[in-house]
This record gives sequence, structure tokens and C-alpha cells, in this order.
Amino acid sequence: MDYYFEERYVNLFTTFGFNRIFGNEEHKEFPIDFLNTLLPEQHQIYTLEFQETLREPIRMKCQNNDGEYFMVELQQLNHKFFRNHPDYVEDFPIQQLILSASLEPEIQAVYLVGLLDFVFDENKNTEQYLHRVSLSPIHDGKTLNSIYIELPKFTNTEDDVISRLDQWLFIYKHLHELEEPPKFLARVKAEA
Repeated sequence: MDYYFEERYVNLFTTFGFNRIFGNEEHKEFPIDFLNTLLPEQHQIYTLEFQETLREPIRMKCQNNDGEYFMVELQQLNHKFFRNHPDYVEDFPIQQLILSASLEPEIQAVYLVGLLDFVFDENKNTEQYLHRVSLSPIHDGKTLNSIYIELPKFTNTEDDVISRLDQWLFIYKHLHELEEPPKFLARVKAEA
């Protein structure tokens, strides 16, 4: 029996594609590069250790160049559960993440990174797709930070891609639709 796949490249909107790129021990450089486009300067990832693999959300214990540890949870969300931050923090998986971080004294901060395939109702009249919310301290001065991206608002074409974050978001949204690698990847290779 022959199988025909319309997509040449992996679809990052699927659990398989998402975990293959962002939760793979063999390719830690992908989540490191992507997350470093989002995280603040003091929490640029030098190395990471997956807490659980081949599951979503993807949890990572990260370390910066100064030896400071922090936790990152990366997930894609296709429903409006992420709508209310206080309710989201009360969610059981988030409580587990917070408990895990509080049991490890070296953890300084926790980041929740969500790639959303919807737009919040209250954000429909703005073009801003990247949102950062610093929530209250969770334990021993550790902070809980939320970073979420409303992907439908990212409308850059391949020619409009400028920043490293733009490159990642374009690939995330369009990789499965492409016949050839995007032109900006050739520029990235030339710059390396």
C-alpha cells in the first residue's frame, strides 16, 4: 500500500512535529535558539536538560552562562484555556511545574511559553502578537513569567522576515507548506 503525504516538511502544528523539533535530545540547539529569541538577556540559555521527553508540554531545566538555573515550559495551545492567567496558574500541570521549581533551590525563575493558534478576544484590535506577562512571585522570590505568541497575527511573508524570532515564527507557521527551504536560511548559513 502506498501512502501519499502532501507535506514535504514536518508540520509543527502537530504533536509529532512540535516534539520532533523542540523536544528532541539530539537537537537541543533548536529549542535553545528559539527560546533565546524570547527570553530576557539574563536568562539566555547556555544548556538545557529535558525534564520529560516526547510529551507536551515540553519542560526544560535551563542554565545560563553565569550558572543560574531556571525552568521553561514550552507548549502549543489550540484552545482558549490560556485566556485567563490567574486561572491558568491554578491549572494542575502548572501547579506541578511550580512545585517542581520550588523543590529545587537553584531554580531562579519559571517561564511558560505558549504558541497559540488563536487570538484573544480582547486583543483582536491590535497587531501585537508577542505578549509578556510577569506574574507574582511563586516561592522564595522565584518569579513566574508568561510569554505567549498569537500566531494568527504573525502575517510576515518570507520577504518580510527580519529578526531571528521572525524566522522561527515563519518556519513554525509555514514549514509544512513549503516546497523548498526559505531563502533566509541561506542568509543564516552564510552569516555563520
